[in-house]
Amino acid sequence: MKEQGKRPFWPALPQSIATALRALSFLAMSSGELILVREISEKIGAPKPFLSKILHYLQRAGLIESKRGYKGGVKLALDPSQINILDVILAVEGENWKVGCLLSHDGEASKDACPVHGMWRDIRNLIEERLRTVTVNQLPSYESQIHQACPGRKRNSRRKSSGKRKNT
Repeated sequence: MKEQGKRPFWPALPQSIATALRALSFLAMSSGELILVREISEKIGAPKPFLSKILHYLQRAGLIESKRGYKGGVKLALDPSQINILDVILAVEGENWKVGCLLSHDGEASKDACPVHGMWRDIRNLIEERLRTVTVNQLPSYESQIHQACPGRKRNSRRKSSGKRKNT
C-alpha cells in the first residue's frame, strides 16, 4: 500500500520529465526554428505555465536556447542526437529522480541493513546506462512503436479546456 508523502516503490518518471521529453521531441522535428512556448504547449498538450517552468530548467542546463520578444521562442541548443534522456532527467529533476533503496522509504538505509541494496544499485546503474544511450532524435520512433503496440492509446490524452472554470 502506498503511504502518503512517500516515494514510490518503483522509480516511475515524473510528469515533468515526460513533458520535457515531449517538448524536446517536438523541437527536434522543428528543424532548428524558434517555436513559441504557446505552440509547443498546444501541440504536446501541456499547460503553458508548467511547460515554461520545464523549459527554464532545460535552458539552464544548456539543452535549449530561448529568445524573448518579437520573433522569439525556443529551439534546441544542441543537435538532438547529442541530448540523451539522462541529460533531460538531470536537467529537470536533478539526482532526486532516483529511488535510493527498495526497502527503505526514505532512501537512507545502509547497505548492511538492506538485503537487496547491491542488486538495486546494479539495476539502477543499468537503467542509467540505458538512459544515456537513448537520445532525443530517437524519441519519435519510440513513440511510434508505443502507439503501434497500443493502438487504443491516444497521443495527447489531455482534454482541451475551454478556459472557463465552473463555479462550485
